[in-house]
Amino acid sequence: MSQFGDTITGLVGESPSDRISAIKAAVVENLRAADSRMKIETTDHFNHSFVPDLVLSWPGQTENRRVFLRTSYRVWDLLRDVDLLAGDKPILMPLVPMREQDDEGASALHERTKESRVLVTNPYGLEAFTDRRDTAPVVALFTHAILQGGRGVITTSRAREISGQVAAGFSGARNASYQATSAALTVNETNLDPRRASQMNRLLHALWIGSGASPSEFPGVTDGTATLDEDALN
Repeated sequence: MSQFGDTITGLVGESPSDRISAIKAAVVENLRAADSRMKIETTDHFNHSFVPDLVLSWPGQTENRRVFLRTSYRVWDLLRDVDLLAGDKPILMPLVPMREQDDEGASALHERTKESRVLVTNPYGLEAFTDRRDTAPVVALFTHAILQGGRGVITTSRAREISGQVAAGFSGARNASYQATSAALTVNETNLDPRRASQMNRLLHALWIGSGASPSEFPGVTDGTATLDEDALN
């Protein structure tokens, strides 16, 4: 059982209002474990159609990201949420484990969330990123980027998979490994919005050059106009 799962299991018997407050507190703790720099504002709503449960913001940034908690993981309901909320590029966060699905609905959700830059993930997925960064600190940078500009559907198993690819890719860039670096570039471009993908890719490019490898042999193209977020690199 995960830390978040243990907390939720322990809420049996609480009154509805106390249970909602405790659930939000557990989610806030989960988010802070993933990125301690965030400011997290809690609203008075819960599982609302268009009013967020939480609003995330970061030092030095004017933009924020709204989080909508969901009590279940029903693909067709999430597709409806994406249609309603996509303009704000929010995080839709089911509070239950998200199982891998291989059907028309799941495929549509993956594609629509990537196109609209909506992120669907849950506390269990964020815990998977947090666990991985203990052995690969660079995953913390990717987790920050996911919360700020992640997109698509990231289940627990998917979080484990891509965090491993990110860790291997940054190690590979230090050693001019084309295959590992290329895989990390793909992870960035698939799961992050263009701004955050460019930031992460520029860091990979810097490590590649630092290894002594030729810039022309780097497996991706970097955007020279993008800037690295100094806070994110701490």
